[in-house]
Amino acid sequence: MLENEQADSINMTSPDIGEGQSQLVHRKRRKRADSMSALPNSAGQPSLEERMLYRMDEFLGSMETKLDFLQRYVERSGDPSSSSFKEKLMPSPQLLEVWKKTKESVIDSYTYSKETAANPLLAVLNGMEKKKLNDSKQIEPTDNRIGTDGSINISSFQQQFPSSVSSQYNRIMDRLRKLDLQMDTFEKTYGLMPQNPQQTLRKLRSSLYNYEKALVAGSHRLLHFYELPFQWRENRYIVFGYRFSKSHSSAVRSIFHLHNETANIWTHLLGALLIFGLAVWHYPNTRVYQLSSWGDRLVTFTFLAAAIKCLLFSVVWHTFANISTLHLRQRFACFDYSGITILIIASIMTTEHISLRDYWTLRLGFVLFSFLAGVAGVLFSCSPHFDKPDSRVLRIGFFIGLATLGIMAFITSSFLKGFMYTLNLYSPLFVSFAGYLIGVVFYGCLIPERWRSDVVIDNFQITDESILDLDRKGKLQSYLNKQPEKTGQRKSLFSLWWVDYIFSSHNLWHLFVIFGILGHYFATLKMFQTILE
Repeated sequence: MLENEQADSINMTSPDIGEGQSQLVHRKRRKRADSMSALPNSAGQPSLEERMLYRMDEFLGSMETKLDFLQRYVERSGDPSSSSFKEKLMPSPQLLEVWKKTKESVIDSYTYSKETAANPLLAVLNGMEKKKLNDSKQIEPTDNRIGTDGSINISSFQQQFPSSVSSQYNRIMDRLRKLDLQMDTFEKTYGLMPQNPQQTLRKLRSSLYNYEKALVAGSHRLLHFYELPFQWRENRYIVFGYRFSKSHSSAVRSIFHLHNETANIWTHLLGALLIFGLAVWHYPNTRVYQLSSWGDRLVTFTFLAAAIKCLLFSVVWHTFANISTLHLRQRFACFDYSGITILIIASIMTTEHISLRDYWTLRLGFVLFSFLAGVAGVLFSCSPHFDKPDSRVLRIGFFIGLATLGIMAFITSSFLKGFMYTLNLYSPLFVSFAGYLIGVVFYGCLIPERWRSDVVIDNFQITDESILDLDRKGKLQSYLNKQPEKTGQRKSLFSLWWVDYIFSSHNLWHLFVIFGILGHYFATLKMFQTILE
């Protein structure tokens, strides 16, 4: 409590602070004293949660006192817009030292490694939930949990608080976040310390809101959309059935469970097995295979391998999309995007090889250029920005842009061999193109889940700017506590309540991808047949 006493001392002795501030400090001191007197004495063995909550309340009280002091100090120091204001304010080493300690105290209280659950309070809550599931017996606090100075001995109490502490914990963390953002605004307004105008936005971007609650709840049940941290939210129309866990093994086991990724996993897993069957059994037994050169076979097998890789990479992504470590989740998303990129490039290379088969130099140039474009595409698709919810249109445009590379080979072949010959050669591909394009329409327009009526769909679009706007309006915390609002049509089949688990836009996209792969495979066989017979 040394920092608190120093802050109060500064409040009382500073010539810039009037009687009103002095009374404010006295009131807060009395409030903290009353809180302490309300605690049971040592003989009464106060509970661990009472100790913890008291310490946290006292800490927040000291932070608020310091911030009140600093704000009143600068308000009495002059006009912030005047040139002399900053010169007058900054030379005070005592003020800057209090500010530095205050800032560090607040940030250290909740800016921690969420990925390793290093925060002591989160560790307690996690342990509490596991305890509640496995053992209903309550363990009384022991003396070795409370230090001689009244502090909590974290290493010795890996037991649990009663479940009521969870709501207290959430309120404390919310207050800490608000206090830290308030201090950022204070710095920016009064120029107390150098401030980057984008600092608040960067803080909001990096904050894993709802993370602690999602991690605790996700260890034993499925979540709804509003329980997920913002970085895990993709499709606001898919409301229920989300997994959220730190364990890779639980993600693998969930392949055999029902959730909103089950259909996505199994459509492409079975699709990969189907394409594998074409590669090892169907293609080697075709007449085209017998007539083909080693280069023709290499190109065809490359396409089939790329298709299998795309589908299996998709399975990996949808299996581990629930992983609660953000950078790992982004890596798994990179698997999915790179698989799609490789499939598109391999498909283009087959058409380039067939249409320009009689022009070795041109064919090599086109194939090499497509390969380099694929490498660049994989690198681009693995960018963290590429996986953001608001980058959905960018992703669709990027993949369509890659696909248009195939038009160049069509134009070149039309110039060399005539338009009608080239059109006839490419015509078997139109079925495959139609499958991919229809799938893109379903995926891009979020059909059919955008028409669901069993719940009220939130119109809030998750972007950096929209989150910042919520924070400015003071509505961020209330939005984080939002619950799905069910309608009277919940039980009707036509309300589309089932899109959380089957036949969502992404499920349909998966089916059309498989249809497109099969269409392209049989189209290449016909194209080879045209040029070889």
